[in-house]
Amino acid sequence: MSPTHNSFVPTGKQERDYCFFENKKATKAETKPTYDQIKEYVMDKYRVKVSSLDIANAKNEFELKERENYNLPKSENSRRPNLTPKKKEMIKEAFQDFNMI
Repeated sequence: MSPTHNSFVPTGKQERDYCFFENKKATKAETKPTYDQIKEYVMDKYRVKVSSLDIANAKNEFELKERENYNLPKSENSRRPNLTPKKKEMIKEAFQDFNMI
């Protein structure tokens, strides 16, 4: 029985297609870690849970560019919770491992 056009027949060319970074560079968006990846890194390494707010505060402290925030506070005198020094160091190490700083 011969394969139809819907069948997958592995050939050398098709196997190489799966390595799409082989001949081209990754874009900036593809190399930046997501907040979930940073959270997972800290959890795996330190068994500590960090929030997205912790990561955003750390990015702000290390002067890493963030995208524009459309969810702005309604009052001007609202405050953000402080980032603890321990979590700051853990997130900093994640940033270094992901080559962000």
